[in-house]
Amino acid sequence: MSPTLLILAAGMSSRYGQLKQLEPLGPQGQTLIDYAVQDAIKAGFGQVVFIIRKEIEDQLKSFYANRYKDQVTVDFVYQELDKLPAGYTVPAERKKPWGTAHAVLMAEGVVNTPFVVINCDDFYSAASYQLAAEFFAQHQAPACAVIGYQLGKTLSPNGTVARAICQVDDQDQLADIVEFTKIARIDGVVTATLENGTELPQDAEAVVSMNFWALQPVVFPIFRAAFAEYLSTELDKPAAEFFIATAINQAAQNGTLPVSVIACKAPWFGITYPADKSMVMAELASLHQAGVYAELV
Repeated sequence: MSPTLLILAAGMSSRYGQLKQLEPLGPQGQTLIDYAVQDAIKAGFGQVVFIIRKEIEDQLKSFYANRYKDQVTVDFVYQELDKLPAGYTVPAERKKPWGTAHAVLMAEGVVNTPFVVINCDDFYSAASYQLAAEFFAQHQAPACAVIGYQLGKTLSPNGTVARAICQVDDQDQLADIVEFTKIARIDGVVTATLENGTELPQDAEAVVSMNFWALQPVVFPIFRAAFAEYLSTELDKPAAEFFIATAINQAAQNGTLPVSVIACKAPWFGITYPADKSMVMAELASLHQAGVYAELV
């Protein structure tokens, strides 16, 4: 059974200023999604599902619907504010999407195989998809995994970033995961700044989730139940988001899901701020020059 690649592509790229899903970054105008799909196909994935929003449907569908024709099955699902559990309605002041775990729920019924979830604005390297494919070949449901990267190698020189730092037990299983929304290198030290302004130094070699999750369809009912519980306390908070890391951490800690932490030493890079673009383009150009993506034109 071939795995599925689930791409989180519903964001409006407010900090970036334009849709990162369509940003030409490779030497021949390739997007970061192009590299992800290429790497997934090489690793044996058979389906790509885009999670999008109605506001950007026409742009994304016209660009991607037939882009990988004859290579992989492509589907689209929609993350909309009113897709909530029974008994809940959208507060009038709510404008922001409900978060990445809510986005994953939109694929229930469309994704029926083991699947990988990724951000649309990150480059994860081909090794990540190979690691995920190997994990699926060696493990049955409900076993899941996170492909992790070294914290110090995932920062932006142009501003703070959000990172989920993993705590790993002696069996390489996820013991805990802590989400920090403002991490940067301050005076040479990787530092997380809390909402109250407190600065907490972090281990630059700590394993972090970059939203590269190797999951099984069994997570859908788990996420559904966790989302309903989340809304029971967070519904009226306009900025509240239900993250994948939150749902996975809860399930791992209560024993519902065994979650392996798989460290990936291959390069990661991504675009959060407009100033990140030149760095990403240089990294991709270097990979093309080395022949890594010679066939991706």
